[in-house]
Amino acid sequence: ATRAERAPVDLAAVAAARLRAWQPALPDATLTGSGVALARADVVEQILDVLLDNAAKYAAGARVTVTIGAHPPGAAPGPPGTVPLTVHDDGPGLPGDEAHRLGERFYRAPSHRRVPGTGLGLSIARTLADAADGRLEIGAPGHGFTVTLHLPAAP
Repeated sequence: ATRAERAPVDLAAVAAARLRAWQPALPDATLTGSGVALARADVVEQILDVLLDNAAKYAAGARVTVTIGAHPPGAAPGPPGTVPLTVHDDGPGLPGDEAHRLGERFYRAPSHRRVPGTGLGLSIARTLADAADGRLEIGAPGHGFTVTLHLPAAP
């Protein structure tokens, strides 16, 4: 179903709507940039909800930034012909030895096992991204946490 009915999606409009919905949990979240992807809006919404839920849950009180069309500082450019959508929080992040398995089904980083959840969020987001001919990059070591969704750019 994720391959059906793809159309140009204004990523900034979708992200702005999701940030409004998440405003009670992420009151200071910001959105910058723009881009149009060939996707399904509902799939982009589901992936964003996973990423914003993680930011609210694991980096409560941290500054959250959603950036569209620009690669995170220090990150390698994504695949050609894609539009990046990045969710970054400036929370505590994770040590590198805990981050390498993020996105695996049911995996919970040892430092977060007491936080409610199943360990499926990033796995579901990655599966949705793959089915949409996109890619999810999870970068966690160091300060903060960054996830970038690369989706095919609309023609």
